[in-house]
Amino acid sequence: RWHIKYLSKCCNTDSNFDKLIWTFIKQLYAEGSQQAWKQKNSLSFLLRFLLAAELSPELITYIKTDAYWRHIQTELDNDVHEHRKLALSILKLTIQKLSSHGITLQTTFYKCNDLANIQMLGSWKKFTTLYEMIALDTSLNQIQAAKQDIIKIFDNEHLHHSWGLILLSTGLKSSMESVRKYMMTLMFSITNMSAFSSNLPLLTKTLLPAAMSAHYFDVKGVSCPHGEKLSLFVNNLLSQTTEGISDILFEILKLLVEKGTSFDPSRIYLSYGILVFFQNNKQKTINSDHLSLIRKLYDFAAEEEVLETTIQTIYLKFLLYIDPSVSASELLFTLVSHIKLKGGTYKYVEPLFEDYRDLAVSHFDDLQAKENLTTNIGKDTIFDLLASIIFDFKDIDITPDYLIEVAKSKQDIPVYTPKAVTFLTQLLSGEPSNGYTYENATALLSYPNFTISTWKSINVNNLFKSVMEKFSLDKFKFFAEIYQKTYECRFDTIELNFNDLLSLYEMVKKSANQCSRESFKVKDCAYSSYFELLNTFLKTYALNRDSSEGNDDELHMLLRLVDENINKDNGNYLGNLAVCKLLYFIIDSYIHCSTSVSDDDIFIVKFIFEKFSFIWECINSERLVLKERDLHLMLIKGLFHPVILYFGSNQYIDTLTSKLEEHAQTIISLSYSRRSLLPLLGSQLRVFMKFYGKLLREDVNYWWLINIIVGVFKQPQMDVNLYKLKPVISSLFDHKLNNYYIKGDELYEKVYGPDEILARVSIIDSILYANDQLKIRLIEKVTEKTNALYAIKRTDGAEALQRLLQWQLLLLSLLTTNEKKLSETSMIRILKSIEDESSPLVRVYKEWFISSKVVDYYKTGNPKFAEDYLFSLLEDHSKPVFVVSAEKICFMVLKDLRNDEKKYGFTQLLDRFICTLVPNAASNKPLVRHFSNSLIISLWPTFKAYLSDHTLRNIIENLYSNAKKTQIFGQYRAGDANIWDLKGDRKLTNMFGGVLKKVTDHDCPYISESVFEKYLQEKDIVPIGTDERSLWLDKRDTNTESVNNANISCDTSPLQTKSGAWETVLDLDNKKSNDVVTRSELIVVSSLVDKPPNLGGICRLCDVLGVGLLTVQDIKVKNHPQFKNVAVTADRWMPMEEVALDEIASFMKEKKKEGYTLIGLEQTDKSVKLDNNFQFPKKSLILLGTEAFGIPGTLLSELDLCLEIQQFGVIRSMNIQTATAVIVHSYTVQHM
Repeated sequence: RWHIKYLSKCCNTDSNFDKLIWTFIKQLYAEGSQQAWKQKNSLSFLLRFLLAAELSPELITYIKTDAYWRHIQTELDNDVHEHRKLALSILKLTIQKLSSHGITLQTTFYKCNDLANIQMLGSWKKFTTLYEMIALDTSLNQIQAAKQDIIKIFDNEHLHHSWGLILLSTGLKSSMESVRKYMMTLMFSITNMSAFSSNLPLLTKTLLPAAMSAHYFDVKGVSCPHGEKLSLFVNNLLSQTTEGISDILFEILKLLVEKGTSFDPSRIYLSYGILVFFQNNKQKTINSDHLSLIRKLYDFAAEEEVLETTIQTIYLKFLLYIDPSVSASELLFTLVSHIKLKGGTYKYVEPLFEDYRDLAVSHFDDLQAKENLTTNIGKDTIFDLLASIIFDFKDIDITPDYLIEVAKSKQDIPVYTPKAVTFLTQLLSGEPSNGYTYENATALLSYPNFTISTWKSINVNNLFKSVMEKFSLDKFKFFAEIYQKTYECRFDTIELNFNDLLSLYEMVKKSANQCSRESFKVKDCAYSSYFELLNTFLKTYALNRDSSEGNDDELHMLLRLVDENINKDNGNYLGNLAVCKLLYFIIDSYIHCSTSVSDDDIFIVKFIFEKFSFIWECINSERLVLKERDLHLMLIKGLFHPVILYFGSNQYIDTLTSKLEEHAQTIISLSYSRRSLLPLLGSQLRVFMKFYGKLLREDVNYWWLINIIVGVFKQPQMDVNLYKLKPVISSLFDHKLNNYYIKGDELYEKVYGPDEILARVSIIDSILYANDQLKIRLIEKVTEKTNALYAIKRTDGAEALQRLLQWQLLLLSLLTTNEKKLSETSMIRILKSIEDESSPLVRVYKEWFISSKVVDYYKTGNPKFAEDYLFSLLEDHSKPVFVVSAEKICFMVLKDLRNDEKKYGFTQLLDRFICTLVPNAASNKPLVRHFSNSLIISLWPTFKAYLSDHTLRNIIENLYSNAKKTQIFGQYRAGDANIWDLKGDRKLTNMFGGVLKKVTDHDCPYISESVFEKYLQEKDIVPIGTDERSLWLDKRDTNTESVNNANISCDTSPLQTKSGAWETVLDLDNKKSNDVVTRSELIVVSSLVDKPPNLGGICRLCDVLGVGLLTVQDIKVKNHPQFKNVAVTADRWMPMEEVALDEIASFMKEKKKEGYTLIGLEQTDKSVKLDNNFQFPKKSLILLGTEAFGIPGTLLSELDLCLEIQQFGVIRSMNIQTATAVIVHSYTVQHM
């Protein structure tokens, strides 16, 4: 720092010293990769040298190397802000000195001739300005304005592509999320893809990892725009690369390995981009190095099956694009590693065998391939099988293990069938020879060439005898599996009896107890096989229900066996799953619902429900395990079996309904983040309501059932990206990756079952199946016991959505009830609730509900109380929103009654309504006036035939004509009278979101026609309707992208820069701009200001306007988060001094002695107006007052004068930041 001038002089006079210095600096920087302080010191020395002296010969030599410019680029991309500023100053000084000395330079990253031309310097000025606004003093609005300049950097002939990548990289690492997102869109806008291949480390360490961040993967409709852009980006990157494509591919695959446990969808879309490149370009690029990375990719597992199936299929399809250097054995060993890493399953490989066979024919020489394979045959059974399947290799030893692999692969290889039958026969004998064992033997039963004839012809008696005499768990599991296989083809498999099954249980129990504690999975699997066997057995055997002696009742014996297994013997996943299936079968087959049930039936149902409850509570006491999903679903089926729900609805079992409600609420809450639970629960309720909904009694309290029904329908589900992405990625697999996809064979449904929307459709069906008493009870109880009428939190969007869904059910219940028995008390509550409704969407349903009910009142001759209430709202303009609601309701009621105008008081209501509507069209409340005039557009064509008074007709027709002139079609506008029709819109698509889309532009849940057609069962009560998309209102445009694209056709944009980016370099010693940026002698005393945000703003504007000094009452305010948010980094450069409140007077007196004029920013009777005539003394001190009370009198007496900002509006004060900006700017324009 103190000897830099001497050092620079020595460098320019002594070549050895010069070489020593720059060798040391390069070494210091290289060591800095491990120690950041060394990097900083090397940067600081280089900047000091450039500031202090001419370029030395050795420095010029260093500058002419790529290492120098790579050094600068690395530091420009550094995460540390100070390193970036140092690097930018070094870059600017280097270019300025090179251009001024006319030094010729040809490096990869910087080139110049003898005399740098204006265009080249202009390009570098633009780059430094862009870099400053992106990386140093980040400003989103400036970045957006400079969009085209950033994109054009990549096509600038004077700048290497890598400089543009630096802009992207620093932007993607910004602390501001909005900037990161915008820079990501810019990255995807770059068309010159060769730029990205010019700096692979930056691409794979910063750019692609940033693009893989989870928060970008938003779902829009049925697609993921960011994921699709990422795939396209990777595809374009590889497609436009002419050289080094293997290296780029290697680096991307290496990135996938490094990110192997990261966000699954990001890995899928990145990998899919590679696959699309292969498919489109037919490139055979995968070499041995790539295969080694692909094998590592197989080792990673995705979170669940949809994602796992998709990503493994992509990885396996990579193998279809191997280059000629890859041998047949290498290909097969890669597949072997995949199968073994996936637990021996062929489910991901099997759909691609046909593609691999085609590859073997088209890509490999047959003789060479088989010669290559021969050396590895016999070493690995899976390898041998793949050689046979893919390369049709014949010379293979057919062992039992080999046949089991054939069965696992599901490949039809007829030549092996005789040996497979021999193997099966040996196993059926119970005493297999030739080394055959029962280990893994159950896999043989899925051998693809075993047909129905095979299973019909076999005899399992010897096997059963062997199981009973020489029991082993493997042999028993084989017997249990083959018993189920043969049962599917014939019922006379073997003469088993119930006692045989009981004896088998004891054998299983004894053998399982001999297993070590670590082998609990073997034990669990054994019990699972037993209960699966028992379940199959019971399908052909009727249990003896003779209860003359209690112990002889085989069903009770079976229940005791189940109880013993759950509580003592096992109680693990597979066993419990098989037990639950058995209990479900029992309740399905042995319990019949009727008006009278026996005590024994009640005991059995209670017992089974308690077992289901016990298992559910055990697994739910800890977090549900995703891999045990089948058990979760089986328990839901069991707990909410229609028989159990029937017993609960008839109150046959004490506390049953409360436990059902408790379990239902748990399942509903769990469904927030878990799929399949809610659709199954909804389906079980639908089955119950279908068979027993009409039998529900009026004298029973069904609140528990209503609460479950409503709870299922209104339950929200996760709004996070990963949750919403699974159907999208499933669609990607179906349409782009699955070679055998046909409609109805969707991956999502294979994994999860029906879509989550089935839950709501099932509840709609349940309401349609219900009797009128339950529907009326639902309306009364939901409006009484829930938040349907009044929101708990008026601004809670999630609550508003749930209330909206509740009202959809209330409306459905009302419109499908034949007996209109809703109590007047309930209706009054609903009517009055509209006055306190905060949600515009819920208000629509309340208006619809009330309108429908008011029509009923008119038709039954009792409309007075409802009509009077509505007209009281119409006449009270203090609440314009409710005037609008009342007008809507009256209009829809009149429209419904007009077909029977001579009945129900239609004429009287129309007269009364028009007498109120016309004055409302001239209301002083804008909303009432706008809506009333807009409503007349619908009213005049509808009712003009019913208006007989000539004057009134003219008035309304004139209003109609004027309103038509301002009408806008197809776009939402607040206050427009968007009305629906009570009869015409009585369709399911309209009730469940369609009307909302026709009358408002808000986002709202909608159930489409196709969903109803697919899932709805009861289609006769209410028409489904159609998707009336042409009538949906367009959403108001809040997207700023159109603004951002305004300059798209312009070559350049007027770049903003806050501090002269090209001319300004960092002053290392004073931590502020160097002498080029001068400061005035103005002092701003803000010690009276105590709010950190205001102080932050004052600090920032003082730095921008070059103020000499700023005082604050406590210098620690610089660390306050609110100060830092507003000041950004201004406090680093703005000279600041702490002046406490009690020191202000003495501080001003000292400055007075130094010749300063003391000026107060205050309104007093002697204030001087701040206008064009006022001249600030060069040495001015401006005292700012407190935000609330201004400058205290004790300090006013110390001032030379007070300045007052002229004001011309109604408000007589302004924010302290604004006032400071006005006065400081006025000073600055005079003296700077």
